[in-house]
Amino acid sequence: MTSNTTLPESGAQVTIVVPTRNSARTITRCLQSIRRQTVACTIVVVDNHSSDSTAELAMPLADVVIAGGPERSAQRNLGAQSAPAPVVGFIDSDMILTPDVTAEARAAIAAGAGAVVVPEETVGEGYWARVRAYERSMYNGSDTIGAARFYRWDVFERAGGFDEDLTGAEDWDLTIEARRLAPITHIASHIYHDEGRVRYLDACAKKGYYADGLRRFVAKRGATALGGTISSRPWLRDPARLGTPLGPGLIALKAGETAAVAVALGATSARRVLERFCRRTQPGHGQDMSPSVESASSSASLPLPLLVGLFHRSSRAVVLSIRICRTMRQGIYTLARIGAGFLMPGHAGDVTFVTRQGVSLVASAGHYGWLPVVEVLIDDCYRLNGLVPELPADCRILDVGAHIGSFTVVMAKGLPGARITAFEPSAQRAACLRRNVTVNGLHDRVTVVQAAVGGSTARKRLGSTGIIVDAEIQAGGEVVEMVAFEQVVTEFDGPVDLLKMDCEGGEYEIVRSASDATLRRVDRLLMEYHPAPPEEVHRLFRRLAAVGLVERWREESVPGQCGVVCFGRVTS
Repeated sequence: MTSNTTLPESGAQVTIVVPTRNSARTITRCLQSIRRQTVACTIVVVDNHSSDSTAELAMPLADVVIAGGPERSAQRNLGAQSAPAPVVGFIDSDMILTPDVTAEARAAIAAGAGAVVVPEETVGEGYWARVRAYERSMYNGSDTIGAARFYRWDVFERAGGFDEDLTGAEDWDLTIEARRLAPITHIASHIYHDEGRVRYLDACAKKGYYADGLRRFVAKRGATALGGTISSRPWLRDPARLGTPLGPGLIALKAGETAAVAVALGATSARRVLERFCRRTQPGHGQDMSPSVESASSSASLPLPLLVGLFHRSSRAVVLSIRICRTMRQGIYTLARIGAGFLMPGHAGDVTFVTRQGVSLVASAGHYGWLPVVEVLIDDCYRLNGLVPELPADCRILDVGAHIGSFTVVMAKGLPGARITAFEPSAQRAACLRRNVTVNGLHDRVTVVQAAVGGSTARKRLGSTGIIVDAEIQAGGEVVEMVAFEQVVTEFDGPVDLLKMDCEGGEYEIVRSASDATLRRVDRLLMEYHPAPPEEVHRLFRRLAAVGLVERWREESVPGQCGVVCFGRVTS
């Protein structure tokens, strides 16, 4: 990084740069914590083209909001150059600062430090968040593991800023370079790192994503630089630390992360070998074989996603098997039925899930017919454990895209007075939905409607993937009736306390076609949104915000493309 920028003679003495991408869940609390610092700061948010409301949420709290990418290193450099100051800090969007962080960092730099390391404390939901917090607690005070968060401007500039060729190890790299130029110190105030709900496989996959950055870091700094940070890990130097209740979890987490990195690096090496082979075997001069070369290059890029995907799937299968055995009655038998479904999907029959709380759900054992049960009962993708206590016992619920009834049955069992109308277009799944409603004794409170819900009334076809298409477009598939969402809500008994939508992309048409008055009758919305052009996703979220539905949380399965989101109304 090079710069000819002259530092301002007046104004804030500290600039804090916050790189973001789809950070709507945490950005407000992050920026509020910076605004509450005892020393005034210039806040620069550099957003990497988020598909959620990150930029809109940041604008009232930040001094500067700009777009930049493609990765965190470039965002940080851009933000620093846009508002240079004697002290520049870099805070991630999921971090919350205690009030004196900036004051202590500035005082340490004024006393002669070139960079400042700020202790971090992990907070989040679930077992793996507690494991993360336990791991992080061991790092504070380390001179080799922690990376600096604040820099004296001349040190940051002379060090060249963040290396934009690194992803995942750029913090270590800049800290090493800064240490050559000036002392690095630690302060007492700390940062809370809000990691939300930490899932084991997601944590491993994230480490695998950064594997190539680690490889580049080693190529630049040498193996000893990375080896020093690894060998200084407290649990390696003092294995007795693993003898705590969280010790086995930490071992499992480190093993999974290491395996993910190894798989990613191995796949990258294999891809490069294949690419070199393809280049060497290109035809001689005068022969135009570009299609073959392009095909070979495409083949060379396959090992990385293939191997990482295999690791991800096998790891998830192991974890999922353990969780099924822990949460289901007769878990071993349930796993056996699912296994039979993999081996003989056409002759697998049904599998019955019975929770220890008495919820019973029958699903097809073949062709992943049981997956929605796992998502709702085991993964808790809709966070029902926290939602059910918030709803009145006699609430009215509309379930659009009920499948076999996982969501409907759990909500009806958890809310003894709730009345639910469940829509499912597939005749086979609707029959299974009715059976699950009856088995759980809910037929007097749950109404099952075999129909699809959309923007208008029509006859459509249901494709094999569950996506509704026009009847004349696709010759095969089941013909289904589609009713207009406007009509459904108009005929609904009273306000909709909770609307759940999982309709394979139909949510865009539903929200686009509904009137403001209809959407205002919805008090809470749980929605799975599916891949669409970025402008379509932005339009969907803006429309819901315009009718008073405020985003409460979002969990993306593919960043910027699809996930589950919860909206609610602000009560005075």
